[in-house]
Amino acid sequence: MMHRYVLALASLSSLCATAQDSLFHINGTVMVGTVEEIGVSNVRYRAQSGDHAVLVTVERSELARVKLASGQNFEWVRLSLDAKGRAIAATRNHIAIDVLAPALNHTTFGYQRVIDQYVSLSVKAGYIGLYERDRHNSAYKAKRGGLIKIGLNLRLPNSFKRMTTLQQLHPLMSWYVRPEIVVSAWQQESYYYNPFGYSYHAYTANYLSGAFLFNVGGQWLLSNRLSFGIYGGAGYGFQLFDGAPAEQGSGFVREPYAYTHLHLGEYTPLVASGGMMVGVLF
Repeated sequence: MMHRYVLALASLSSLCATAQDSLFHINGTVMVGTVEEIGVSNVRYRAQSGDHAVLVTVERSELARVKLASGQNFEWVRLSLDAKGRAIAATRNHIAIDVLAPALNHTTFGYQRVIDQYVSLSVKAGYIGLYERDRHNSAYKAKRGGLIKIGLNLRLPNSFKRMTTLQQLHPLMSWYVRPEIVVSAWQQESYYYNPFGYSYHAYTANYLSGAFLFNVGGQWLLSNRLSFGIYGGAGYGFQLFDGAPAEQGSGFVREPYAYTHLHLGEYTPLVASGGMMVGVLF
């Protein structure tokens, strides 16, 4: 009789020692291991590989629930998507236009590409000089040039208590921070009056402006694919100038607005930036 009790106790001890936690992925995969931490964004567990354990980190957005060996369940409610919703959630590209740019004499078009769940590439390009600023002054010619912006959108994690909409499941639709490098260049043809010769002389001024910016912004879905976004930021910039006539002294006349950013003063490198984008996922 005592022998049977010993065998039963040994069997129970073996079962408890081999009992493991289960992680149920939203794609149907089930992984087993020993859960060490259930965090705000990730779940960490140890999986056995031969004679040693491997520490694995999984994003909570990839999991439907976690069941511990004790029987306790952690389950997160997910949005049930139809085929159309799943197709939209799987899109990885986004094009947009800055709706404020035409009012500021330029156009800006943007493209985003998902790199991973929390990082996306952002590239913007545009044309400077949609019209003349002063149509009543023939001596003031329209500016002509271009601009480019390159940065990385670093997505900020969503609160899982609020993950109930399609737009919050998409990696491009969220609040983000974006370090960015911007460059703009344009020509300005104008005239100056020579009081000694009683005549006007034409000259072409060339501007080159650049900056490193740190932006904060957000993007939201207005419909299944149409999006709206805003951003703003600050950083450090410079501006180069040449082509002014010698009669104007040093020739450096800083343009406060450089189409990619705004210089905050004549003698400071500080700049600011912002925009309002409307785009489409594809």
